[in-house]
Amino acid sequence: GYNVKVLDLKEWVIPKLKADAYLITCLTPHFQGVVEMLPAIVQNTPWVVIGGPHATVNPDECIAAGFDQVVVWEGEKAFLYALTHEDEIVRAGAVNDLDSLPFPDRNAVDMASYHYTIGGKKATSMMSSRGCPFQCAYCVKHFSRHVRFRSANNVLAEVDHLRYRFGIEAIQFYDDEFFLNRKRDEIIIRGLAQRSMPYRCFTRADMAVEPVVQMAADTGCYEVLIGIESGSDRILKNVNKKVTREQNLEAIRLFKKYGVRVKAAFIIGLPGES
Repeated sequence: GYNVKVLDLKEWVIPKLKADAYLITCLTPHFQGVVEMLPAIVQNTPWVVIGGPHATVNPDECIAAGFDQVVVWEGEKAFLYALTHEDEIVRAGAVNDLDSLPFPDRNAVDMASYHYTIGGKKATSMMSSRGCPFQCAYCVKHFSRHVRFRSANNVLAEVDHLRYRFGIEAIQFYDDEFFLNRKRDEIIIRGLAQRSMPYRCFTRADMAVEPVVQMAADTGCYEVLIGIESGSDRILKNVNKKVTREQNLEAIRLFKKYGVRVKAAFIIGLPGES
């Protein structure tokens, strides 16, 4: 029931667009930039709401910085509440039935201005689940330990929507851990293989068992990103990663054996590092 415009702030410039409310999502590295933009936003609207990982971690800092409201955790239900109430901090429960959510309105952004490819094919991102059961100490746990999965049919319906509406030829999954629901994920990736659509995903080293890696390679997995975090078992233990250095190395060897590219993510400056 609201008229919505998405501002894609690639240039960090606020256009002079009058609105009843501005709603901003923010990661911690972006927070200072968002605060610096706040005076320009306030000229256009009396009400500014912030949400996302940083707001979830530190809502009081957001209020102190001058935002009218803070949405904590997931936003679909909470921001609708925020538009009709004046609570400074709005918290809403998780959306349990992810299939009940519509697909993102990609017509609201200029898809043609993005040039992301996977294996040379036009690609875009999507999420097929929310939540992560692991408790790594450095993580915002933005979608909580309560893992929820979209059905395979729902995911493949969005894939087809992307394919026919936007000419998308490959998919980047932004799930915290792909291959967590192996039976469902197999249906999804075999569906992608039938459509000749390569994909890229994130996973953990301890989930990279040979049947999974072989299945990924057979269905067009172009690359996986593994959160290696550190080359030190002591540091991995400090951050409750519950994965060892040797498991990380073995996962990389296994994906390479089957011809799947591996990207390793590291965190510099973890507690206990020299």
